[in-house]
Amino acid sequence: VCGEDPFRLEMKIWQGGEQPGNGKRKLDSDLNEMIEAAWKEAGEPEFCTVRKTWSRLELYHMAEASVMVAGGVLAQHYKGFGNDFGYAIDCLEIDRLDQNYMGKSVDGNNIRFSIEYDALGAPLYYWILTRHPGDVFGYQKLQTSKPDVWRIRVPADSMIHFMEMRDRPEQSVGMTAMDSIIQQLHRDRQFDIAH
Repeated sequence: VCGEDPFRLEMKIWQGGEQPGNGKRKLDSDLNEMIEAAWKEAGEPEFCTVRKTWSRLELYHMAEASVMVAGGVLAQHYKGFGNDFGYAIDCLEIDRLDQNYMGKSVDGNNIRFSIEYDALGAPLYYWILTRHPGDVFGYQKLQTSKPDVWRIRVPADSMIHFMEMRDRPEQSVGMTAMDSIIQQLHRDRQFDIAH
């Protein structure tokens, strides 16, 4: 649950290593405070995301809302990013996974909903659209280019795939919480039209 200040890092590093059994060692307050301060700073917009427009707190709220409304959200790790921390993330809408992209990869792995799986069903790669499918300006030209121009293969270990409701063990992506009311909304809309 995301609140005004939902997660606060509280370090517990002990002087000389692990927590002592005899109770004589103390917490390394200086080191703990330094790490906590760096964690807080890394959550500021200029360090948190590659776009430099979202703070960590905003990301928490956005992820929670996206999971409820769209059924999921993607976050891509950028290790070695050019900021003071050498790390940032990029949040992408779940629409970047083309639901119709299915088949076999060049390695013979199954691809479902733009996610490539190993033989046991663990994600290996995410086939991400380089542009949101709703970006209609210039999109036609992009689609007529080579396929690798508009879809990239991203290793699964550099992606976080947040999902909402999954009701089947082999389901690839989550469903929106809105799913339970869509039919009723459609009926209400049809009644309004008929009325």
